[in-house]
Amino acid sequence: MNAVEQAPVLKPELIVLDIGLPKLNGIVAAHQILAFLPEVKIVFLTQESSSDLIHEVMSLGACAYVLKLHAAEDLPKAVETIMSDRKFVSAALPFRVSRSA
Repeated sequence: MNAVEQAPVLKPELIVLDIGLPKLNGIVAAHQILAFLPEVKIVFLTQESSSDLIHEVMSLGACAYVLKLHAAEDLPKAVETIMSDRKFVSAALPFRVSRSA
């Protein structure tokens, strides 16, 4: 089972996805998951740093975008931030989000 198939069964509060998943693009997966679980918080953990890509996933409904290179420091911050209903993007990225929900 993949994340899209497991999400409606497990009903998680938070899902961590990568953009480049082996069988299904992470953006497509997020879109499908959010269609039936709009309340789930999605964190993208990826090596991709394109501003256009970040804008796309944040506009889709992702709550956080974390660079793998900074995961040890940023992932705990991202989880804390999004559980407080705010958005998070790794500070190393050239993209800023509104800090309010």
